[in-house]
This record gives sequence, C-alpha cells and structure tokens, in this order.
Amino acid sequence: MTTKTQPEQPILTDDETSPEEVGERPASHRVAYKAVLAAIVIGIITISALWIFVNRQEGSPVYEVSAKELDEQLHEGPVAKTLSAAKTDAVVESIGRKLSSLSGRIDRGFEAQQTHSLDVKHNLTAMAESLQTIKTAIANLEENNQELGRRISEATSRLDTLVKDVRALKVIKRKST
Repeated sequence: MTTKTQPEQPILTDDETSPEEVGERPASHRVAYKAVLAAIVIGIITISALWIFVNRQEGSPVYEVSAKELDEQLHEGPVAKTLSAAKTDAVVESIGRKLSSLSGRIDRGFEAQQTHSLDVKHNLTAMAESLQTIKTAIANLEENNQELGRRISEATSRLDTLVKDVRALKVIKRKST
C-alpha cells in the first residue's frame, strides 16, 4: 500500500537488515568483540602471573636463614636453640618421611618388574617348548610324507605293470580270435 507522501516499505524480519543498519551493526559488534577479547587476554595474563607466583612459593621452598637471624640464634638462650632445632628436626623428619615413601614406591616398582620379568621368562620357556614340539611334529610329518610318497610311487609302478600286462593280454586275445 502506498501513500502520496511516502513509498511503500517492506517489513523486514530479524534475519534481513536494511542497508542503513549494515554500517552500524558491525562496528558495535566489533567493539564488543574487542572488549571481550581484551578481557580474556587480561584474565589469562593475570592467572598466569598468579600461577607462577604460587609455584615459586610452593615448588621450591627455601630454608635459608639470614646472617642476622643466625646471630640472634647464637646469642639467645637454650630455649631458642631448642626451638630452632625442633623446627629443623621437623623439616628433616618430613623429608625423611617423603624419602621413605619414595623408597617404598621404588621397591614396589622393582618387585613388580621382577614379577613381570619372571612371568615373561616363564611364558617364553613355554613358547620355546611348544616350538620344539611343533618342530618335532613337522619332522615326523616330513618322514611320514616321504614314506607315503615312496609307497605311492611303488603302488603306481605296480599299477603301471598291471596295466601293461592287461594290454598285452588284450592284444594276444585279439590276435587269437
């Protein structure tokens, strides 16, 4: 429907856009996209920096004592010495527990490896015995095949002689009749 003042315009669906809107939307989409992308990059950098900071603190504990702290420990009474010795003993004890745990794991690994190795050796021995049995059976079959081949050739030669004798008899019969 048209009016004299304004031409008819089609009604656009959500999928269709007018040419005027095409210029506006991509710019706003780009800005939003860039903002989200920048936020993601900043978040990744922040998380990485925090991760490195935490790993440095947890991953490599440093048991260093400054010279000033050593002087204070030397000049303090026997109570301070026993406290610092207790701290050192706790650290040594913790390291000892971890080492014994690791040693136990290694021992269990070696035991499992030895058990696996014995199983493999047993299986290989069984397979070698089976192969020897198969080789013996093949050798016996070859001997049997040779014997059968010899018998077949003897039987064939007897059959050939019988065929020759039968043909000779047929030739004699024809001549006599």
